[in-house]
Formats: sequence, structure tokens, C-alpha cells
Amino acid sequence: MATARTWMWRVIRAVAIGLILVIIPLLLFQRHLLYHPRPYAADDPIPQPLERLGFTTTDGAQAAWWRAPLGNAGATPQRVWLVFSGNAGTAWDWVGLRSEPVGPVGILLIDWPGFGASQGTPSPASILRAADGAVATLAAKLGLPVEDLCRRCGVLGHSMGAAAALHYAEQRGAVAVVLVAPFTSLLAMAQRAVGWPLCELLLHRFDNASALAALAQRPDKPPVLILHGDADTTIPLAMSRTLAAAHPGWVKLIAVPGAAHDDVLDLAWTTLRSALSMPQPTNDLPTAPPTTNP
Repeated sequence: MATARTWMWRVIRAVAIGLILVIIPLLLFQRHLLYHPRPYAADDPIPQPLERLGFTTTDGAQAAWWRAPLGNAGATPQRVWLVFSGNAGTAWDWVGLRSEPVGPVGILLIDWPGFGASQGTPSPASILRAADGAVATLAAKLGLPVEDLCRRCGVLGHSMGAAAALHYAEQRGAVAVVLVAPFTSLLAMAQRAVGWPLCELLLHRFDNASALAALAQRPDKPPVLILHGDADTTIPLAMSRTLAAAHPGWVKLIAVPGAAHDDVLDLAWTTLRSALSMPQPTNDLPTAPPTTNP
């Protein structure tokens, strides 16, 4: 009996030690596993026609990038799109939004804390603070009350940036939402990566399914368009189908033929540009299959 009890405690101790050796690194280094900051090089010129908007949050000095409506830089834009890049991405990566006309709208590109030219560390809360600071800074530049500018704002995001965009819309409101390659939740992605129960250690829990459910309860809920590549192996198209199926008739999903996770923005550019060009809130979002940007 003593031998069996001793063996049992040895097994329990070995399992406990093994779990500790796995759990502690996951907790301590989780931010490094989740986020992949990429700064700009010190000698990189600011891409034209972007204008840097500098401001400070509790996370340190931040930078966002403003592209005024093409051909009418001094006009008050009818709509402003807040744009959130995906993980490892930066504001400058949105080449199409920097250079091609998308109608009478302005583009406000958000760099997450720790990314691009922004200080700090990324998290759902710090990204929201950065977006708030960028909107307030732009409102001051345009001579508008912040509330007025917010009533003109739509959100666009890719991958984890789609979660940041949707989080902003849930917390602050938006007149339109465009999500590219979103997941259902970061917890679901963690379960795909490390399985259960280790996925439960996730600290930063972006949840697009819950955010959409919250937006759906608003009397003025914004139109939502989802673009997702049917060859995406990073975030499967099935996740966007789940999001859209939960809100039939409101959330519109377009599967982009042949698009993987990283090239979906290029392959869906024509449809994306059409959606962003609409100056007023509308449910009449594109429904035709996208075509490749030449």
C-alpha cells in the first residue's frame, strides 16, 4: 500500500511540475507569442500623401497616419475610415489606401502600441487607447468636436486588426464595419494552436462573435461586410462563415476565390475600395465576387 501511495504521489508531482514548466512560460511570454511588433526604420521616409499625427497616451508617444480625401485635402470628410493592420503589420503596409482614390473619404491608419512609430505594448485596451487618441487628434486638426468626427467613422481591419476594429466599433460605435479575414475569437485560435486546457491561459481575449452580438443589439447597428479568402490556412474561412451565419441578412460575407491570409487584401481590392468609397452609411454593401487589383 505504501509503495502504491508513493508511486501515485510521484506521478502527481511529475505531472504538476510538467504543467508548471509549460504554464509559467506561456503566461510570462504570452505577449511575445501573440504579438509581433515591427517598427519603421529610422531613415524610412513617410509615404506620401500620409501625414503623421502624433499624440500621447498612458502607453507613451503614439503615431497615426492621416490621408485626407484625395484632391480636396482641406475639406471636412463625409466619412473617415479607422484602419487597423493585422499582427506584424503596420499602417504603411496599406499601399492601396495610401495611393489610390477611394471617394470623398479620409483614411486614418492606426499603428498599435509597440508597432510602427508608436511606443508601448499591444493589448486590446492599449490599442483602443491609441485609436481614441488618434480620433481626438484628428478631430482637433479638422476643427471638429470629437463626437462629430466619431459619427463619421467606419472601421476596417485585417486579421487580428479586424478584432481591434470590431472592438472599437463595439465600444465607441461606427457607421460601417469592414472585416478582412476575422476569427471568431482569439480563444478559438488559441485552441487550434495549443489545444485545451492550455488555451484557457489566454490573457488577451478578442472575441468577434461577442462583439458582433453586442453590435446587433443597437438600434442603429452599422452594416457589416466580411471578406475572407477561401484558401486561408491561417484563419479558416469557416470562422467567417460562423460569424455571418449568426446574423443572416445583416452581416454580409464574400469569399475571395484563391486568396490566402496575406494576399486577400490585394485580391479583394476592387470590392474593398467600393465598400470604402461610400460616403454615407448604407446597407447596400458589395455582394459581387471581388476582382484582383491590377
